[in-house]
Amino acid sequence: MLINRNRQSILIGLLIGSLWSFYVNADVEPLADDDLASVDARGIGIALEDFIYDASSATVTITDIGGTDKIEVKELYIKGAGSHQGANDVSANIGSLDNPISLDIEQLGPYQALALRFPESALPSSSADIGVKYQFTVTGGRVDTLDVDATGFDMDDSVLRLWGDGNETVGDARIKVSADTLDINTCDNTINCPDQATRDDHTVYITGIRADLNLGYSDVQPVNFSVTPDGQFQISAPAVGEGINKAVNDNRYNLDTSSADYRQQTIDRYYQELPKSSITIDNLTAGGSRPSAGAVPMGGVNLGSSSLEGIRIQYLQMTSHDLP
Repeated sequence: MLINRNRQSILIGLLIGSLWSFYVNADVEPLADDDLASVDARGIGIALEDFIYDASSATVTITDIGGTDKIEVKELYIKGAGSHQGANDVSANIGSLDNPISLDIEQLGPYQALALRFPESALPSSSADIGVKYQFTVTGGRVDTLDVDATGFDMDDSVLRLWGDGNETVGDARIKVSADTLDINTCDNTINCPDQATRDDHTVYITGIRADLNLGYSDVQPVNFSVTPDGQFQISAPAVGEGINKAVNDNRYNLDTSSADYRQQTIDRYYQELPKSSITIDNLTAGGSRPSAGAVPMGGVNLGSSSLEGIRIQYLQMTSHDLP
């Protein structure tokens, strides 16, 4: 990932900045005494029922200090199934009072972690249609477009945990994402795509995608979020060997430390429990067009299905860099 030092707030700004101007439709209902009877004042639950977020008429512009490069965020929406890429106002249900998104404090070994959890299971109606368009204007006047639309999108059973180890902020994440369709377009019809056919040629269509992505492994192999002395973002995770040594020293699995093969037993358990990631795509097509909502596109290049399973992070080091 390439990020200019003067624009290091972009990743957060792309999301938060889009909230500056929007249209929201949601019902707020009072809770009766019976509803409050089971409240224990522990953690926070979030449920969005009959929810519509529409910022299609708003544009958020993020520029660098020099003012020559900018990112425009447009057409951001979150709506219910059948919105036809945000054109129709269909409400969505994200979480429920019985099964909300939760923000809580969890005990993680010797640490207390802040945990954001999506419901483990939800009704099909909890999925949503989401979309956003980014336009990147760089030095020289070139304009690049990234337009993303997804239908049937949900993050059921996803979790993000953050804690401090005494020196740094670390964490782990399990991101479970699924979508009925995911369309990615790189051509804007007001700039360099004069007709729909040209726009279709610049679109990648994904039909049916499921991803289970694991980043970090509890306090044994956590992910570190930091900023380097020269102002670059950095995400890293220790090598597997470091995680194994920690598990051995802490006797994480409560094994018999006097056993001659104690270390090998720990290694075996470590690999059994180390989370694996997977990505499955039912159909990937470049170009063409969908004959109907959710259908596999016609025309273009049909690349079929694809699946990656059993992915483990052995070592991770990601650092942003300045654009030349």
